[in-house]
Amino acid sequence: MQELWQQGYNDAQIAERVSGEGYHSARSVAVTASNVMKIRLRQKWYCAYERLRGVDEVEGYLTVNGLAKRLAVTERTIYRLISGKIIPAGAIVREPQSGRYLFEKDQALLQRLQEHVARQTQRTDQQKVGVALPEGATSAVDVG
Repeated sequence: MQELWQQGYNDAQIAERVSGEGYHSARSVAVTASNVMKIRLRQKWYCAYERLRGVDEVEGYLTVNGLAKRLAVTERTIYRLISGKIIPAGAIVREPQSGRYLFEKDQALLQRLQEHVARQTQRTDQQKVGVALPEGATSAVDVG
């Protein structure tokens, strides 16, 4: 099981493989993905996804968490920027084992995203106040 895990197989794939080799759990004719997960966690064999949780950078790339911190937004906002194609596909890399999004540390991209976030924040401020802001004002606070 450890060899399969080290090769990058997920719990379901490991369960299928060891069941095919004739192994089974005490109460079943096969090994389930849940059985594999319990064994794996007991042995402290963590998935790549779990190892990357909360990390800001991986191998020189920003994670969703790291990009969110740089832009001072939530991770949910980053996923919206991805789905809305605000972050170009060419700037996104998928971490091979976990499939998590990674972003190049491109200063031009970070600048464009910061400007986009600022425009969105300004729009939100305008909607809250209900009026257009005067030229040069960046938020409702600047008007008062």
